Amino acid sequence: MELNTQILPAIDEALGLEEILGEVPPDECAHIVRRSGALGAGALITAAAESGMEVEALCGYRWVPKGHAPDDLPACIRCVEIWQALTSQ
Repeated sequence: MELNTQILPAIDEALGLEEILGEVPPDECAHIVRRSGALGAGALITAAAESGMEVEALCGYRWVPKGHAPDDLPACIRCVEIWQALTSQ
């Protein structure tokens, strides 16, 4: 019986196992959306919830809001980082 071996590329050391395991799934965190025209982010979320429209977070996650602020959820780290980069310019 012949064994078939494969050499895998090295894992990027910058992305640690703790970071991968500690990341909150996108549907279990609060996201930040960009305002749309005259609508602020809160009004956009409310309108999307009422109409069943999908919105996109700064991190790229897309979902249909349920109409309430997710105060009990942790903030999406990627959204926060993007928002901080946008507001620090």
